[in-house]
Amino acid sequence: MTDASMTATHSGGEVQGRDGVEDIGYGREFAPFYDRIFQHDEAAEITADGLARIHPDVAQGTLELGVGTGRIALPLARRIGPVDAVDSSVEMLAALEGNRDGEPVHALHGNFVHELPDRSYGMIFAVCQTMSMVGSRADQRRAMHQVAQALAPGGIFVVETGNPLQVHSLMGAQNPAVTTVPLEAQGGWLTTYSQVTESEPGVETWRCRQIWIERDGSFHTGVEQSLLTPVEVMDQLAAEAGLVPELLFGTWSGAPYGDEAPLYIRSYRRPPEAEPVTREGAAQ
Repeated sequence: MTDASMTATHSGGEVQGRDGVEDIGYGREFAPFYDRIFQHDEAAEITADGLARIHPDVAQGTLELGVGTGRIALPLARRIGPVDAVDSSVEMLAALEGNRDGEPVHALHGNFVHELPDRSYGMIFAVCQTMSMVGSRADQRRAMHQVAQALAPGGIFVVETGNPLQVHSLMGAQNPAVTTVPLEAQGGWLTTYSQVTESEPGVETWRCRQIWIERDGSFHTGVEQSLLTPVEVMDQLAAEAGLVPELLFGTWSGAPYGDEAPLYIRSYRRPPEAEPVTREGAAQ
């Protein structure tokens, strides 16, 4: 981990990128309409409340992986103070800068699978499918080891991601499947063409072509894909990195997790007396 190769954004809205940051291109496609689908709304405030409530020690710092347009980092910073936030997309970081209204969010351009700031944090979190959008189980494992190394002793890692059982349930017998959902509050419709395939032995990938249609008929489109990652698999990845599972919820309001929950929220703690963890997961 090193922050010497990560680049902070500038307060004037310009995002300083750097060559060599591995990026899947999600932000290039989705930044123009991301906030139309995932609004900075009451649901974001509830998520920020939940994170603030379980933070073990605000003074030890906070880091978001895959900050996007700041939907969660901004309201969280208004509650607890400074939040560091990393994203591989300069487009998303530019949108974050545009959304910021003085909140102490320190944005960094980098890929969290390969590097994180060279400091420790009391809480690291990844919401809205971020850990599932890592491209392979091997990279998920690398990311988990990066997190374990960056957590302060006693610190927690919080993951929010989709429940694979519900993905299969929603698709039913149709694979691929096409759905159209009117989003009245956002002023448009979202059409999704989705397909689940086996991307590697025993690992399924959910690939979605999202088409956002405005009231006037204009549209934006982008492709996203995520690994279907059951909570048991996430637990195993965390255990390999030396992290201990703790909380498990189905919603940010605290409802229990079950097979019918659309997502799961899981926290993992670095034991207070744990040995330092390297990127490869070996004690040093």
